[in-house]
Amino acid sequence: MIYLCIFMQLVGSSYQNQNELYGPCGELLTVYRVHITDQASPNDPPELDSVQDFRPSVQIDDSTLLGCRGPHLWVLDDFTVYAILQSGPSSALPRHIRFTSSSDTGNTWIEPNIIIRYDPDIIIMYPSLALEDDGALNVVWTEPYGGGIYHSRSTDSGQTWTDTVSVDDNVPVGNRLYNPDISVCRDTLIASWREGPASGTNSYPYVAISTDDGATWTDETQISCVPPVSSGFLGRPYIRCNPATNNFYVMWGCADGEIYVARSSDGTSWQASIATTDNTADAKYGSMDIGSDGTVYVVWTEARYGQYDTDIFLSKSMDNGVTWSGSVLVNDRAGIGANQYEPHVWIEEQGIIHVAWIECIPFGNMTHAYYTVSFDDGQTWHEPNLVVTDRYAAIVPSVPYSISCASDTSSHGYVGWVYEEGSARFNYFSTNNVDTLGIEEEPNINPGVKKNWIGSTIQYGPLHLPENRCCKIYNITGREIHTLNPAPGIYFIEVDGEIRQKVIKIK
Repeated sequence: MIYLCIFMQLVGSSYQNQNELYGPCGELLTVYRVHITDQASPNDPPELDSVQDFRPSVQIDDSTLLGCRGPHLWVLDDFTVYAILQSGPSSALPRHIRFTSSSDTGNTWIEPNIIIRYDPDIIIMYPSLALEDDGALNVVWTEPYGGGIYHSRSTDSGQTWTDTVSVDDNVPVGNRLYNPDISVCRDTLIASWREGPASGTNSYPYVAISTDDGATWTDETQISCVPPVSSGFLGRPYIRCNPATNNFYVMWGCADGEIYVARSSDGTSWQASIATTDNTADAKYGSMDIGSDGTVYVVWTEARYGQYDTDIFLSKSMDNGVTWSGSVLVNDRAGIGANQYEPHVWIEEQGIIHVAWIECIPFGNMTHAYYTVSFDDGQTWHEPNLVVTDRYAAIVPSVPYSISCASDTSSHGYVGWVYEEGSARFNYFSTNNVDTLGIEEEPNINPGVKKNWIGSTIQYGPLHLPENRCCKIYNITGREIHTLNPAPGIYFIEVDGEIRQKVIKIK
């Protein structure tokens, strides 16, 4: 992408109370922030070689907590980033579920983090986050030793949260309940988790549904059409739904070396298929997401090229999870003698696929987090894969919660992970969204300009906009305040509020 900071010369135009600047020859100048995108083909993906590197990492927890596991991220249309954190006062006993957010694409975060759940005497683990269309946040987590699966909700951008509500039926008491996940399908919440008796060896995926914003939940349902896993297996039942069809999907990594996907139209009756149809070694540690067209995507790690050389693969289903495509290699360095672990996949609305994972040397500590993206439905991937982490430090091997990824509406990647430093563990974040929404790097603003003006009128036409482009104007906080798709001619945009800069972003 190309960034141009432009001072427009204003000739023969009408302006009201505008922020006046003057050039070296006395000409009247003004600076606005404008975002120009391709109007003719708004869904055309950027070129693979235009994917930007990741920014320096930022710690997102409030630095008073130890024993963290990887943050679960969500990015809004206005580039606000939400993160759910697990952490606690000691590395041996995490006891907090916390929330934080960033309104500047992850440069700064709420500090101190907001407490959703805390009890000094209870182990609290594995939070998962999902958003409703109206912006409400939903979080589930587990209190595995006799507690169960719990839910809380926020309708004010995470500032306050409802009292916790039990999701599972907790019968019989003593069950070990792990790895919850949550998804939203129109006005329905559906949660999944792994459950097995404390004295037994096998666990199955379970689900429960709420149609009243999490206030009450249906009796839990065991998904028995997939094989069980042993109590020590670290698999996670990812839950996703397709709002267009109201179908639910649960991904289940099993000890037999296959990734199963169970599907249901009512959350009660389930059928399963195998997503890893052509794997040659144990498939483990997968994750799942669903595109806006209903395509189901699964990624996993597999030692196809050697015992200590795992790689990331992707498979997809275009018929509601009944049949699956052959696998596609995601990472770009197969057979190098390193292990790629814990892939996390995110499908944005335009169908662009984002995957992040951890790479480590066999028998060594976790080293770096990596990221790649596909703009052609998984056929090809950005090479080389981008390094997310910016220093050598152990990334906590807390499968499958060490790393998560998300994206924004401009196809940038967002990744969260946990660094381990001695006995301390801290949540970190980075993105390859390099847009600057402030004025720190654009010093051409006249310091003597008054800032209490009310509005402005901007004139532009074919000379100012390339053919088949649209114009978006942002205020100084980075929030979009106007969009215009121009036909040939001259237009005037009257904007209320303070607009100081103009940046043209050409894809």
